[in-house]
Amino acid sequence: MKVHFMRAVLYAVIFFLLSGSYLYSSSVRADPDYVATGIEFRGVPAVKIGDDIGFDRFSIGGMIEVRNEERFNQEALPNHNWRGFVFAYYGLPVFSRGTGYGVLSAGFEHESAHPTMGLNEPASDPHQKIYDGIYRNINMNSFLLRYCHTIEDSYILKLIIDSQFYFASRNTPELPYTDTGWSEGVSGGAEYSFPLSVSWEIFVSVHDRYIFRGRSESRRDVWFSEGGSAVLKNVSYPVINSVNTVTLKTGTTFNTGCDGVMLSVYGSVLYGNIYGFVDSRDKRLQYAIGIELVH
Repeated sequence: MKVHFMRAVLYAVIFFLLSGSYLYSSSVRADPDYVATGIEFRGVPAVKIGDDIGFDRFSIGGMIEVRNEERFNQEALPNHNWRGFVFAYYGLPVFSRGTGYGVLSAGFEHESAHPTMGLNEPASDPHQKIYDGIYRNINMNSFLLRYCHTIEDSYILKLIIDSQFYFASRNTPELPYTDTGWSEGVSGGAEYSFPLSVSWEIFVSVHDRYIFRGRSESRRDVWFSEGGSAVLKNVSYPVINSVNTVTLKTGTTFNTGCDGVMLSVYGSVLYGNIYGFVDSRDKRLQYAIGIELVH
């Protein structure tokens, strides 16, 4: 727990030092790794704090997200698990013609997710057996290559495609302990923004991320569903499992006029792996509404 706490404090210090950022983000708002500060209700509350900063062609930033699980006791603030995400990118303009331009970015991303306070909760669903008091986590490290193409006219249309190489990583908390491996992933996204006035705009954003199953496996005891019951089996299991997440997000954004701060009110739909500390086999359909601030 001491390691978790110190890591969380480090993330928080970095994020508050980065407040006041002016960098234009190349990610789309539907990306669950879109860096912002806000609160979201998805049947249970989730809170995130994040920001980024740019200098010349470099950008760094990240966020902390804390959320609840529906089957646990609900408190005033989220307290069941947390996820940290940080990045460092270098962007190179590679195309500019008329109203369109393209930027090629390369960099490093890190994501880690853990249960809070080592929760130990009984469950009949094998996907929920990750809360058993045994140390489990998600730890994803990757090199990213991204192309972002933007068209700015009476509207803004943004298209992105990512390729990622994951190393020293794991996304299977259903596999106990902390074995790591390597794999690849691809992502794509699109976002359309249309101004209603000088200060207001509406947007529609979509994003899809797919992580391929890695070759590294570990022989451990893993929970499976069999005959309607949770059964523990000793199997050789992938350290990085294939997961897919599709997200649609739409809403309105208001320019507050305060140091470039934008306020968004939105609704979203997510299907697949919900990111963070969750069984890699767990697929959910999740509706949410939220408010977020971003520079």
